[in-house]
Amino acid sequence: MYRWTGRRRVCPCQNFSDSGRAGETGYDAALNFAKPVRFRAVCPLLKPTANGTLMCSVSSEEVRPFWGRVILTSTLSVALFYAIVVLTIFGFMRQVGCPITAQMIGWPPKWSEINQAKSQYFLQNAQEAFNVGGLTETVMSLSLAYEYDIYNYQAGFFLARLWQANRPEFSNHLYQELITNHPEHRTQSAQAWLRSLLHREDYNWIEELAINALRFDDNISPAWLNAFLFSNQRTGNETVIQSLLDTPETLSPGVETVLRWEQYIRQSPPETAREIFLQPPSPDSPDFVYYFQIRLLISMGFPIDAVDIMNEGKNPLSNRPWEEFSAEPLLTDIFANLEQFGL
Repeated sequence: MYRWTGRRRVCPCQNFSDSGRAGETGYDAALNFAKPVRFRAVCPLLKPTANGTLMCSVSSEEVRPFWGRVILTSTLSVALFYAIVVLTIFGFMRQVGCPITAQMIGWPPKWSEINQAKSQYFLQNAQEAFNVGGLTETVMSLSLAYEYDIYNYQAGFFLARLWQANRPEFSNHLYQELITNHPEHRTQSAQAWLRSLLHREDYNWIEELAINALRFDDNISPAWLNAFLFSNQRTGNETVIQSLLDTPETLSPGVETVLRWEQYIRQSPPETAREIFLQPPSPDSPDFVYYFQIRLLISMGFPIDAVDIMNEGKNPLSNRPWEEFSAEPLLTDIFANLEQFGL
């Protein structure tokens, strides 16, 4: 400001009572220092006189600021303090076993990885506690691991399985998040969730899970189709089949055919439905379509027709070993129905 005003005022850093000439004027700012000579790090214009007193080496009109030195000194001080804080936090967290790096703490773009490291730390604690039977500590550590990182699949999957019996609603919520956040593991998550739901006979959730799985799990569509029909028969939700049929493009091949058969059975007399099932499926139909054709005929009370279809050479199930594709249970159902009808 002194230079910007054309040096018309008294130089603010020099003593007002001095002459303002070089070698005769002191620095007010340096008086507050225990060792005034240290102020030379900020203003090198200070020079000691013969008797050791610090005086300005230039006249008032030649005084200029040294902001570069101020900024550099301040920056180095802040950097040193920041480094000390980073190393202190790093040392403490590594001491307790957290797999964290100094870069995660010191570099802001890496800060998001700190919670991931904490999540791995608590997951490891949970595994160790589980191995020695510490269930309470296991649950607490897993909860913290998942809270720090909801994308930690191992922590979420482990926690969902632990809560299956005692907190089923919380477990269901976790399984939903796992399927949404981890599409690469959704088949594993869905299968584990299905087993827990079957154990609790929670058919409403089984139905909802199977509907979603029919759209994302092409590899085991027959199993999910079976789970859906099994649960839907118990929930009595007639509209859900129609909602699936309204979007056939989201279903894997063959699923739409079986769903239409199931809908037709529920809306038509058995004899009328029987005529539909005696027609062979489309030649490009997956093998499980033939399986459901036979099973639905059995469920309607036509075991003889089921036997005839099983014996047809063009039926892909007829040439398979019994242990494949549940052929043996089908035959067991057929024989049970034959006995029921006195045949």
